[in-house]
Amino acid sequence: MRLHSGLPQTFWADAVHTAVYLINRGPSVPLEFRLPEEVWRGKEVQLSHLKVFGCVSYIHIDSDARNKLEAKSKKCFFIGYGDEEFGFRFWDDQNRKIIRSRNVIFNEKVMYKDRSSEETEMVDSDTSPQRSEFIRLEGLPDVTEPNNNQESLQEDSSTFMPTTTQEDAEPIEPAVRRWW
Repeated sequence: MRLHSGLPQTFWADAVHTAVYLINRGPSVPLEFRLPEEVWRGKEVQLSHLKVFGCVSYIHIDSDARNKLEAKSKKCFFIGYGDEEFGFRFWDDQNRKIIRSRNVIFNEKVMYKDRSSEETEMVDSDTSPQRSEFIRLEGLPDVTEPNNNQESLQEDSSTFMPTTTQEDAEPIEPAVRRWW
């Protein structure tokens, strides 16, 4: 599990603990293919909470611990299940600490080993040129020749703001085309 996720060797104990947790929730031959936890507790076991070890997770940050302009979630990596209480354990790679939480969104398709390629994709998409719309301004009065229909223009041409109507405007194709 640790090798598949790409987590460092220091997480071997978490991988073993998670493997034991999963084995105890799997069918057992001596128990006639019943689940050990089901036999011990005497009630049906829910398996919908099981997640992929080492996957990317987004932990919700409580509103008391952040202000309005900060992110509402923190990117971490799933490393196991809680001991006595229900919850999950996560590795915060940025702050280098283990966090325990219940309010989480899992992305089980992206693993710890994929973190550098995911960040590169995000950077590439942020810096790529965006498609924009331009219009061609035609039929504008010449700045040097005053027009009889308009008031006299100021001598300083830096304050001149050309205006056009939608009928005068023609769309211009952008120099870079991207289709997504």
